[in-house]
Amino acid sequence: NVSRIGPLIDIRREGSIKMPRYHSLLANLEQTSQKPGGFVVYCSLGTVTSGFKKKVKRFFMKIKSVAVRNPEILFVLSTGKDFDINQLLPAPSNLLVFVSVPQVDLLQHCHLMVTHGGMNSITECIYNEVPMLVFPLSPHWDQPGNSARVTFQSLGLQGSILRDSVKSISRKINKIRGNYAFYKQNVVKMKVRFEENNSSTQIVEILQGHFFL
Repeated sequence: NVSRIGPLIDIRREGSIKMPRYHSLLANLEQTSQKPGGFVVYCSLGTVTSGFKKKVKRFFMKIKSVAVRNPEILFVLSTGKDFDINQLLPAPSNLLVFVSVPQVDLLQHCHLMVTHGGMNSITECIYNEVPMLVFPLSPHWDQPGNSARVTFQSLGLQGSILRDSVKSISRKINKIRGNYAFYKQNVVKMKVRFEENNSSTQIVEILQGHFFL
C-alpha cells in the first residue's frame, strides 16, 4: 500500500530570507562569478549529522585544506548546528563558513555542490542545474545508491568521505570544473526529465483515491 511520488521539491519553502550576512554572501558570489574562471563550490553534509561528528569534522577540515590548495575557487561551507565552526579557525579567505544557509536559493548562485547525497539535495541541485560531487555520509541510508546514480548519469562524481585525501577531493573538484559543460549539460537534461515526470497532480489523485472514496 505504498505509492512512489516524485521527483518533487518545495521551491518556496524558504520564504523571504532575512539574513544580512547571507545577502552579503550573495554579493560576494556575484563578484566571483563575474571574474574570468570564477567558480563557486557549496559544501553541505545535510542536517542529520549528529551521529557522525568525528567523520564530519575530519571531512570539513579536509575541505578547509582543499580551499587552501585552490585559492581561485570560492567555497561556501554550511556545517549544521552540531558542528563547532570555531574548529575551522583560522579559515582561508576563500572559505566562507555558515551554520546554515537557504540552500534552494543559494544553489542558484553556485557552480558545484559537494553533498552527502541525500535525495532532497540531489533534487535541488538538478532543479538549479548544479553538478555534484557526492560523499555519502551513511552507508546504511539511500546515499550510496543515490551517489551511484549521480555518477551513472554523469551528473557529477562521487568519493569516499573517509578514504579520499585532500589531494583527491581537490582533483575531483577540478575534474568537474575542467569538464563543466559536460556535467552541466547532463544535469540540465535530467532536469527536463524531472519536469516531464513531475507527479504533483498524481498526489491529488492518490490522496483522493485513498481518503475520499
